[in-house]
Amino acid sequence: ASGEYVAYCDADDWVDSTMYEKLYRKAVAENCDCVGCYYWKHHENGNASTRAVVRGWGRIYRRSLILEKRLFFPEHIRYEDVFFQKLLRYYLKSDCTLPEYLYHYRSHPNSTTHSLTPAIMFERETIELLILDALEERGLETEPFSPSTNIEFLSRYVLGNIQAWVE
Repeated sequence: ASGEYVAYCDADDWVDSTMYEKLYRKAVAENCDCVGCYYWKHHENGNASTRAVVRGWGRIYRRSLILEKRLFFPEHIRYEDVFFQKLLRYYLKSDCTLPEYLYHYRSHPNSTTHSLTPAIMFERETIELLILDALEERGLETEPFSPSTNIEFLSRYVLGNIQAWVE
């Protein structure tokens, strides 16, 4: 990537044709390290609902910050965006929101988010442990980890597995 800002989009999702332009204009106008928007959640049955929250894939990121802080997506593992997002939050000076529904997330009943196989459970655990290791290696947190980091670990790993099992 060579632009001032970069983004990522899941392969089965799509964005409004104006999304990146609108996010970029806000980023420049407000000098944001990161700008995100709200999203539509599209279900397999054809229904769609809106979500007034910002997720990692509905954002643009200042490229120089990513390079300077050596942020990356771990390779050959699911939930790589969770790793990137957790580390990124420690370095953001300005995280802005454009309150428009511009990203389109496709929900699949067989996606990794809804799956509870031993391999997926192992990858959920692995990515969480990679996050904790990276926090220590970068001097961002050390054991005992902060309450918010512990809550996020429990939420994403333990509750994520329970949610996948229930659904």
